[in-house]
Amino acid sequence: MRPTAIIPKIQRGTMDCGLVTLEMYTSLPYVQIAEVAKRVTPHAHNGLWVRELLRLAWALQVKLRRLPQPEQWEEHDCGILLVSFKAERKTMRHWLLWFEGVLINPADGLVWKPDAYLASRKLVGAFVEVE
Repeated sequence: MRPTAIIPKIQRGTMDCGLVTLEMYTSLPYVQIAEVAKRVTPHAHNGLWVRELLRLAWALQVKLRRLPQPEQWEEHDCGILLVSFKAERKTMRHWLLWFEGVLINPADGLVWKPDAYLASRKLVGAFVEVE
């Protein structure tokens, strides 16, 4: 189900970056993803941990796997990244989409060069679709 085109989307709330990233990746409507999320991981609107995002992706028929070395994401053309950063004395985590060499941030809909975006964030995980 790898996308061939992406419509950048913006989060609806402060904690639904995972849902919106899956919306961009799958091209499915947000409402449909949110409905599946309610069944699979009831607290999805409070943020998704890795297992929850993977469980939701599988329920949407997207078979993602975690790359053992996050840096390997550059070898793929599309996938989902998890980053962490410091904000207001807390460590925050955030889901993003990468597509054909750029990162799409659901927090603001901006398209980033990876080096620029990752300069102030730590790459925690990279996830690609199983062949």
